[in-house]
Amino acid sequence: MRKVFRRKVLAAAAGFEALLTCDRNMQHQQNLSALGLALIVVAVPDTNVETIQPLVPDILAVLADKPPPGALFVVGSWRV
Repeated sequence: MRKVFRRKVLAAAAGFEALLTCDRNMQHQQNLSALGLALIVVAVPDTNVETIQPLVPDILAVLADKPPPGALFVVGSWRV
């Protein structure tokens, strides 16, 4: 089992409801609804704290709405 996928399985088993990632291809790589996780993609050009920090209120708003398993949310607007 791939290391990243194994972490997702463990996260679902531990009671997490959402997976937060900067990997914009994640929704095409894994079936998160089968694991019972929502996916929140942070669309940023890099993973520096200074880049992500302004998006924290938007991330918290998504989490406050209790996203359903398999749902996809994109926070931020950076595109390749």
